[in-house]
Amino acid sequence: MDRSEALMRSVKDPEWRKSVWEPHLKKLSDEARRGAEHLRHAELEQRVIARTSELATANHELRENIAVRERMERSSSMKPCMTRAR
Repeated sequence: MDRSEALMRSVKDPEWRKSVWEPHLKKLSDEARRGAEHLRHAELEQRVIARTSELATANHELRENIAVRERMERSSSMKPCMTRAR
């Protein structure tokens, strides 16, 4: 039976269509669902990697800012107080 005959039979005979085409369509839809899940997982993984990198950069910048402020505080506390006598 060629494709055109199979198509015509599936149109005329719903039971044959159910027994022949539906399992094939279910298999295709299962594969498509698994493929879509795989893509979603890969996209989430990429988002996690990107966000982790952003957070690492922000954390590094904050630590640098803290170090600068601590150095400034230490240097200002070492300077003698200059007050004017009135």
